[in-house]
Amino acid sequence: LLNRVPRAIPRANRLAASMLGAEDTALAHERNLLRTLIDSLPDLIYVKDVNCKFLVANEACSKVMGTNTHDVVAKDDFDFFPKELAEGFCEDERRIIRSGEPLLNREESVLYQDGRRSHVLTTKVPLRDPQGRVIGVMGIGRDITARVQAENDLRAAREAAESANRAKSEFLANMSHEIRTPMNGVIGMSELMLDTQLEPVQRDYAETIRDCGRALLTVINDILDFSKIEAGKLELEHIDMDLRDAVRDVARVLAVQAHAKGLELTMDVDPKLPEMVRRDPGRLRQVLLNLGGNAVKFTQKGEVSLEVRVAEHSSAGTLVRCEVRDTGVGIRADRLPALYQPFMQVDASTTRRFGGTGLGLSIVRKLVELMHGETGVESQENVGSRFWFTARFEPASNDGPKYQRVAPSELRGRSVLVVDDN
Repeated sequence: LLNRVPRAIPRANRLAASMLGAEDTALAHERNLLRTLIDSLPDLIYVKDVNCKFLVANEACSKVMGTNTHDVVAKDDFDFFPKELAEGFCEDERRIIRSGEPLLNREESVLYQDGRRSHVLTTKVPLRDPQGRVIGVMGIGRDITARVQAENDLRAAREAAESANRAKSEFLANMSHEIRTPMNGVIGMSELMLDTQLEPVQRDYAETIRDCGRALLTVINDILDFSKIEAGKLELEHIDMDLRDAVRDVARVLAVQAHAKGLELTMDVDPKLPEMVRRDPGRLRQVLLNLGGNAVKFTQKGEVSLEVRVAEHSSAGTLVRCEVRDTGVGIRADRLPALYQPFMQVDASTTRRFGGTGLGLSIVRKLVELMHGETGVESQENVGSRFWFTARFEPASNDGPKYQRVAPSELRGRSVLVVDDN
């Protein structure tokens, strides 16, 4: 047995050596695969020691530094980058080594050896030994120059488009007076003509001019108001106003339109509604007339009702809720969410049947927002619709102008000055 032992030991050594050789071969193979992998990637991949010296750098990383994967080893960023940039890289890595906290997905601007500037998305994580001690840093940098350039181009194009749109809107907003004034002249002179002695054909022509002028002025007003909204130039007046009187004025206009179509118009005003408040009476009438006018336009039989209620009241002001209901054609449920969007019509036939720009409700919503209120709609097709809005009114000022109502007969014998153009 003893004689056999010496022969057994060399066999064991040979077996161990064979196993170690196979393990070395496997490790070398894995190392080669790993090296091939990192050199094939377009990302910048590198490993540094605690002194920020390169231990490993893939081909992409070595190339941007103007060197190769062998010569980069044991060098640092100061050998390849401008001093200020290299100091920033090293400070980041020293902080990671001290804290053990990674740096994730930070955009950096990098100046390469060839003078080319690039945008890089950088991630750096601590490299640890088996005991968990930080012994270096591993980093990955992804060149995102093309993406950043595309984003900059898109931003520049968007800003240019927005600037052009603002210029267009500001032009239209500034043209408000120049466009409206001649139209008012056309309408006013046609009305004066209708007060003269005309033959039937001449009267028919004059009425057509007046009616077409009014229709065109409505379209012009919508376009100009919408342009002011886009340009951010639509502002409200803050003056003392008779709230009840404003509602009654609208009801009188709507009553004429409704009765011409054989419709009934009803008005219900909350007795608690304050008489004098502070807001923009013209814009309030515009909202009410728009909603009421739509109700009359889209209703062929039945009635249109206007209801005004006090929703809240305090010393700071009054929140008023206004509703316009009709028994008209109604609106499909799938069209309701987009109804207050610009240029929206219920369907393609709406413009042909009823006319309009599709801007009225979007203007209503903006005006209501400026009055610190909200808008809404409920509708059922072929049954009717209910449009509502709220508006907040401030208390009337004590030093505001006082108005006195007088009957037309009291104006006899007085001079009236009218200032106009065209």
